[in-house]
Amino acid sequence: MLMMSRSTAEPDPSDPDQLLTIQQVAGLLQICEQTIRNRVASGTFLPPTHRVGRLVRWRRADVLEFVGRFENE
Repeated sequence: MLMMSRSTAEPDPSDPDQLLTIQQVAGLLQICEQTIRNRVASGTFLPPTHRVGRLVRWRRADVLEFVGRFENE
């Protein structure tokens, strides 16, 4: 039986097109995963998502742009 393990690689900050998992986005934003899930469900976490099969991913540049909107206020 072939065993596959999940990749736990850290996001590469130099790659703006890297697709991030919810765990990586939570770490980047320093919030818990459930907060992201709640905000996605309520429509208040708006960076576009990318579907990879059933999985949801966020583009690193989109997340940073979303956060940058609030830093300038």
